[in-house]
Amino acid sequence: MTTTSTIPVLTVQRSERTRLLLRSGAVAGPLFVLASLAQMPFRDGFDVTKHAFSFLLIGSPGWIQSVVFVVVGVLFAAAGAGLAAVVGGRVGKVALVSAVGVGAGKIVAGLAAPQPSYGFPAGTPDGPPAVLTTASMVHAVGFGVAVLCWISLLVVLGVALRRRGETGTAWLVLIVAALLPAIPATSGASFATLLLYSVTISAYLVTSVALLRIARRGPGMRAGTRVA
Repeated sequence: MTTTSTIPVLTVQRSERTRLLLRSGAVAGPLFVLASLAQMPFRDGFDVTKHAFSFLLIGSPGWIQSVVFVVVGVLFAAAGAGLAAVVGGRVGKVALVSAVGVGAGKIVAGLAAPQPSYGFPAGTPDGPPAVLTTASMVHAVGFGVAVLCWISLLVVLGVALRRRGETGTAWLVLIVAALLPAIPATSGASFATLLLYSVTISAYLVTSVALLRIARRGPGMRAGTRVA
């Protein structure tokens, strides 16, 4: 009798933990965007038309942005654990690996600052650096891994949402996933930084929306489950 009554309680507890993990991941995007935007007015020489979020890692105040990167990376990894539990199966495993990959990439990128360039910090010569430092290359690798895994994560989220009948949100997520490759592809263009801001912020927001919608799933329900 005790065992029978305990099973539903454990199921509910697991479901609540899963929802907490997904909601933690949903916080990641808004946290990164708001924390980054809040720093920009206080960084002398920062220009959103030339300097990406990563430039906030440069200089003595860069530790703030480094913390932001690391925290957001951890939150993405937490969301992966939640997705694995809710989505289940192979798709759930892909979601877990993708989310952890995004998180790991962001943590690596946040711990290795790019070198001063393009006039930032103030007084730095304009234009790209002549030779990349090791930290710059490590940052680029972390960023690249995060983008690739983010594309995979958004595709998985789109599939999961489509299975549960949320076609509109699913298509929005998939469209943003298709736009993410434009970031590295246009890195040398004059509009590259503004495109990066537009696509990255969109990706953060749709990821948050998708995670919140999936978190609303009832206990034990997985993608493709229908309620009569």
